[in-house]
Amino acid sequence: MNTTTTTVLNMPSLRLLSYRALAFWNVSLALLVAVTMNLHAREFCEEKQILDGSEQLVSYGLDSTTNWWAVTMPYDSLYRLWINGQKSETYDRIQSLVFSPDGEHWAAWASMRNQWHLLHDGRAESVVCTAPGELHFSYVGGELTYSVFEGSQEIIERRRQKHTVLNRVDRLYTSYGGEHLAWVISQAGSKSFVVDGRQGSQYDDLKLFGFWTDGALVYAALSGSQWRIYRGDEEVAGPFLQVTEPCLNVAGTVGAAIVSQGSDREVVLFADEYTRPLFSRQYEQLDALVLHPTLPMWAARSQLLASGLVIMTGAEYSAGSVATGEPKFTADGKELFYFGCDSECFISINGKKTPINQVISADGTFAHKSGSSTFAYSTTSSLVFREIERKDLWVSRMCDETSLPRYNWRSDKYEALGRINQRLYLLQCMN
Repeated sequence: MNTTTTTVLNMPSLRLLSYRALAFWNVSLALLVAVTMNLHAREFCEEKQILDGSEQLVSYGLDSTTNWWAVTMPYDSLYRLWINGQKSETYDRIQSLVFSPDGEHWAAWASMRNQWHLLHDGRAESVVCTAPGELHFSYVGGELTYSVFEGSQEIIERRRQKHTVLNRVDRLYTSYGGEHLAWVISQAGSKSFVVDGRQGSQYDDLKLFGFWTDGALVYAALSGSQWRIYRGDEEVAGPFLQVTEPCLNVAGTVGAAIVSQGSDREVVLFADEYTRPLFSRQYEQLDALVLHPTLPMWAARSQLLASGLVIMTGAEYSAGSVATGEPKFTADGKELFYFGCDSECFISINGKKTPINQVISADGTFAHKSGSSTFAYSTTSSLVFREIERKDLWVSRMCDETSLPRYNWRSDKYEALGRINQRLYLLQCMN
């Protein structure tokens, strides 16, 4: 690929599941079979060819809902974007692909002969700028906010309103339905937030959580050596020496962060149900904080006497002494699951540890269907489907390389993409 071309691989804001992310986890099927597993080739797996290889395949991946994407090179140094089988025109460059959280909308930047275009749900709109900026969808409604650069100035456009910005740092934040927009600017060694074009107070540092359900901005602000958490003009919690991993649930009804008032760390949780913030016990180490989708609950990873712990709103679960993956809630919030390794590797679902009788990377990307006894993951060559309490695994067609996996609730199948030469396949497994 032309080294001057930026493709759609670098898109962390949308959790795109690209095959290049598999480089850290080079697990082979030969190793899996060697660990006393019963291998069933493709009994519950199938594949569908989605690109025929007539154009050189440059990159590809899945979003976290139901979409797949690919970039091909039909001609030398010209690129084409594919979304669910629909193809774009050819461009010199394609970058910054994002999907809306509900998977119903998408947008990307593309250029041809130094003219930038906004690709949005299959339409192409010419945009006059020196460089493209950020693309951001609201949680519901598919409200698109984007920015472009004209020299040193950044122009942010939302709902046909434009804001001229200098020295923006951090990403854009929108409220649940896209009614409000916020960002942070840096000026003369201090930072301040801007909400719908109106600048707030200056602080030594700022970390935004997002918007509360009533439209108030939630943020952590540093003044001198002390951090405090605010919701609008109201102080929620503080002071702290550190505030890390600020997070807000999608609806803007629950917020949390890892904070410290000394050498130890704790989680602070705040919600409308509580008149004051709730604090966890203190730990020497805390990370990988995650919120329940709707309820005032959280989970995080910790360590005690060289053994891993996963904490869920105060309840402590044993994790791996060798390795512990990040805890995750299923999309419906009914299960908290994570993987780990002691003398053997296991999956834990709502605190119940079950050995899985194989060697895994606990920090790998796994898909798990809520309420089921199954999970899936990708090796460098196949999608692998497992029954948790059985020594059986099913594998998809062998490929040259694969994407990371997902569970598609609409098709009720585990999915990944697989490449064979220049052909692209949708791999699916489920019993």
